[in-house]
Amino acid sequence: MFVLSSMFTASLIIIYLCRYGVSSFPTLKFFPKGNKAGEDYDGGRDLDDFVKFINEKCGTSRDPKGHLTSEARLVPSLNPLVKEFLNAVDDKRKEVLSKIEEDVAKLSGSAAKHGNIYVTAAKKIMDKGSDYTKKETERLHRMLEKIPSSHSRSC
Repeated sequence: MFVLSSMFTASLIIIYLCRYGVSSFPTLKFFPKGNKAGEDYDGGRDLDDFVKFINEKCGTSRDPKGHLTSEARLVPSLNPLVKEFLNAVDDKRKEVLSKIEEDVAKLSGSAAKHGNIYVTAAKKIMDKGSDYTKKETERLHRMLEKIPSSHSRSC
């Protein structure tokens, strides 16, 4: 039975190698959702190059250890509007918020998801005042301080 199983496994491996055009090793392929043929990876072979490729393809922002980078969840195209919103007086903020909502509506994928967080935060700042972000940050720090060190983990 072992011989039959090994022959079957080897046959499957050959079928998959042919199906995906693998002719040398190592061959790396990326399979995004909806693409069963996969995309060849022809970038550099060090970890930083591979992480950069995966981040670009997946819309993520991770470092080589898998931790989130300082750029995680940011939508650079919204930066000018966020600055305008934060510098605006209350009457002007509603107008800038509308512009943010319009820009977010044009986004897709993870950028749209993260853009909606911008909209939510802007609305909370309008509802709770300009010091909302400072108070919320302080509240979250207090919560984190209450977590015993045995339960904490690095992100």
